[in-house]
Amino acid sequence: QLLTCQGEEHLSKGDLDDALHCLHLARDVALKARNHAWECGAETSMNTVRRAQFKVCYEAASAVFDPLISDIENRTNDIQTPTATTKPSEESYFTKEWARTLKLKEALERWAEALKFASQVSGRGSKDLVDMVTVSVKCALNYQVMITCSPSADMRPRHSAQNTHQYSAKEREQLITIWEDIQVTLRSLGCPQWDAVVSSVLGNLHHALFHNKQAEQCFQHSTKIAAANDFSLIEASSLTHQARVLVGLASHSEAERLLWAAEALWVKLAKQKNQKHRIYVMQHLFTCYDLLQQIMIATYRYREGLEMAERMRSNTHIDKLQEKMCANFNVKTTADHMFSLARSCQSVLVIYSTVVKFDWNVDRGEAEAFEQLYIWVMPTEGEIKFTLIDVTKGYTQQSLEVIIDNLRSSLCIDSDTERRLAGKPLSNGVIVDSPEYAWRHPLQQLYDFLIYPILDFLTVNAGLEFAPHRKVTFVPHGFLHLV
Repeated sequence: QLLTCQGEEHLSKGDLDDALHCLHLARDVALKARNHAWECGAETSMNTVRRAQFKVCYEAASAVFDPLISDIENRTNDIQTPTATTKPSEESYFTKEWARTLKLKEALERWAEALKFASQVSGRGSKDLVDMVTVSVKCALNYQVMITCSPSADMRPRHSAQNTHQYSAKEREQLITIWEDIQVTLRSLGCPQWDAVVSSVLGNLHHALFHNKQAEQCFQHSTKIAAANDFSLIEASSLTHQARVLVGLASHSEAERLLWAAEALWVKLAKQKNQKHRIYVMQHLFTCYDLLQQIMIATYRYREGLEMAERMRSNTHIDKLQEKMCANFNVKTTADHMFSLARSCQSVLVIYSTVVKFDWNVDRGEAEAFEQLYIWVMPTEGEIKFTLIDVTKGYTQQSLEVIIDNLRSSLCIDSDTERRLAGKPLSNGVIVDSPEYAWRHPLQQLYDFLIYPILDFLTVNAGLEFAPHRKVTFVPHGFLHLV
């Protein structure tokens, strides 16, 4: 009884560990004395202490996690239109991500402690406490999925996904350490979906550091867990990310198998009504076709590469009409369909596509991008002509987009929004009498890249030499629409 009273006194002061220690001793004495009443009293008091410990941990986790949810809601609601006077945030992307991840780690650790105390509570109340932790952990999972599967505002291809290109090598190593700690904590929470998400995050961080073996293992683990728990969004993401790693390693056969599996999942997700991550799904479906296009060209299957390029083009935008057609018809474009179109229009089709690949620069410790241009010429009769132009490695040009930007700037045909953001006066139309005809050189460069490589085929094989009045239809892609 003295030990029980002492334990309750510690409880009233908030010294929960000391209270639990005293009550443990009281129960041991009751067991030795074989006094059931004392034993029940000590156990009841211990349950009260454990509930108090649970409450402290649970409220501490909520205090850390709730501001993260508020931050997401504010970021969604307070969208501002950028202006010329908008100043970039002084806080780096890594600083924000580091602070966010630390708070998430602390919340998960507190929930793990709360779950431990909840499981020690005897009686029916234990299940209610466990359910409270389970709901909170799933809420945190939905929050992290929203972060991980947020659509990219930058449509330029990157070496690795989930904005990992914005970190330095040292910052990536730091994030890997903290996410591995989170993965250890999650083992006690019993939420396999969380394990799949964390493995996907770790895979992209390893891939950003060119740790391809570790990245592949993380993505395989994520895919396995997600598939076993019917978590299609993360399963499709991990399959796509793993294929991206394998394409970089030239493991084309395995990468193609993974991409077709991912494509089936993305298409299924895109058809779901009220899909929360629709933009993210469409972006990654686009990425699937982009990687498949690269595989087809690398394995000399140029017709299939053309089909992948056309599927990629048709999934660039969210098209309601196409969605309705896909629900009722097989609308996947084939080379035969395109030949039929060329014949019915009596026009030669010239189809362009640009891809970005990456090499690891050992000295700089980062991935370097190089651009390639694919051109298909499809006459009304005959074989398809394919040409690959190595824009960066062959001609030391960073990108065709740079040439196009220079040309538009020389002709003063930037959009009013672009000029307003740059603090320039609004344009009055195309200006061709700029000093020293600055627009001629970028135009010549574009001609050398886009027309000259296929000129012989157009004039002879496509019949334009004998019938110059025949139509040629150019099908651009991406930034080539600005030409």
